[in-house]
Amino acid sequence: MKNRLFAMILAFIGAGGLALSIIAPLVTTANAAQPQPNVASETKDWASLADGVGASEDVSVYSAAMGDYCLASMSVDIVDISVTCNVTAAGVATVRLQNESTATVDLASGTLRVIVLKSASTGG
Repeated sequence: MKNRLFAMILAFIGAGGLALSIIAPLVTTANAAQPQPNVASETKDWASLADGVGASEDVSVYSAAMGDYCLASMSVDIVDISVTCNVTAAGVATVRLQNESTATVDLASGTLRVIVLKSASTGG
């Protein structure tokens, strides 16, 4: 992700007169091979969640490691529910839904998707 940022900065700077010695390291880094994200999905029918109540689900994600970045989504409208995702063990991402809408919410069954991106400290 940082490498893409460097590439965008270079595109923004364009021919702004920066010395080649400053730009060259950024170009080399931006062209380095990027690790692919690990993706997992499962069908999930969450229980009804009263206001202030949450629920968690563990999802197996190949090569996920503590410190990796984790994103989660549902294929249905999640109303006013917060969704968080954390790698909680090797190969496991925990997704948490938290209802703070002031009413009970019963989500429709849908696909829970998780994407894990390697962090620099875990080999990314």
